[in-house]
Amino acid sequence: MRITILFILLFTGVQGFSQAKQGEIDFVKSFWGYKFYYNGIPYSAGQIQGIMVTKPEAQKLMKQARGTNTVAGILGFFGGAMMGWPVGGAIAGEDMDWGMFAAGVGVTAVGIPFSISAARKMKKSVEIWNSSLAMKVIQKNNFAYDLKVSPGRVGLTVSF
Repeated sequence: MRITILFILLFTGVQGFSQAKQGEIDFVKSFWGYKFYYNGIPYSAGQIQGIMVTKPEAQKLMKQARGTNTVAGILGFFGGAMMGWPVGGAIAGEDMDWGMFAAGVGVTAVGIPFSISAARKMKKSVEIWNSSLAMKVIQKNNFAYDLKVSPGRVGLTVSF
């Protein structure tokens, strides 16, 4: 009998510990872009992609989002440079090169949809990851039990 109880306690502890590793990822928009928080600690998109290795669908979407975000960053950089160079020249006393400025506006405008697409993919990837953490069990009599596990916490919600 003692061995059975010991085995049950050991199995429950191991299962609880393994689930505690996979916490919720928070995706927060800030002035300088997007930030990821995993268990309250800030991580880069590349680090979050590495964490998502246990959920291949979310990891694949995050990889696509990072590639799209790189394209958006490159277009934004060159568009900003193409707008800033003529403005800097005008401040220095040269004639304003409106053609280069307009081209910079165009390049930046092309980069904006890439940035929006990357943000959507990142958000969807985080939603896929977080949805895999919640376990729902629906039983007879229209009761719904929602069990959520995160580091140091276990939550149970019963809905009628």
